Amino acid sequence: MELSAKQRAALASICDTFTPGDGADLPPASQLGAVDIMAALVLHNPRAAEVKQFLQLLELWDSRATQLILGGGARRFSRQTQQRRERMLLALAESNVTRKRALFQALKGAATLSYYMAPGPTGRSPVWSAIGYPGPLGTRTDAPEPALAPIRPSAPTTLDCDVVVVGSGAGGGTAAAVLAGHGLDVIVVEKGGYYDDRDFDGGELSGLSRLYAPGPRPPRRAS
Repeated sequence: MELSAKQRAALASICDTFTPGDGADLPPASQLGAVDIMAALVLHNPRAAEVKQFLQLLELWDSRATQLILGGGARRFSRQTQQRRERMLLALAESNVTRKRALFQALKGAATLSYYMAPGPTGRSPVWSAIGYPGPLGTRTDAPEPALAPIRPSAPTTLDCDVVVVGSGAGGGTAAAVLAGHGLDVIVVEKGGYYDDRDFDGGELSGLSRLYAPGPRPPRRAS
């Protein structure tokens, strides 16, 4: 799934309002690649209903009707000045309507996170230098060999064990280690890949885009 040109333009106007740069050394979000990152994060959401709502929001964002709701008058959001766009977004944050405040926080969080994570065209964002961030440390050259050799069955497979742990996250991984430490044969079933020390470079973007595995979709509520 990808954003349409209209949706991407709306997202770019939102991101550039939250993170416009300084007009000199720091570029706006759209020039740093943050818009594509935010789009990928949103579309990667395993909750299909939330993705659909966000796409609908972007589709209607620059319409005159939406701008009247946001208090921007008849002029579309993308045609407003930076100052005016900021006031319109801040009006969401100060609204008495809970959903409007929640929308502001969601947009602000995703836009600013994407901006700070974006490496930029050169691989090293000028934003990082401005805030004193040295960038990802890189992978460890002295990383040991992986301790486990996961099995990836491609056909029906029978395995014997004492305990099956579903998921190797903070809870499942810890439970499996404790049980194995007490002498039990433990099998951990994991949807995502197996990663060890050599796979991590300390970068937030690589962690979210390369290592993060979305969980199963939530079950539908009975009507």
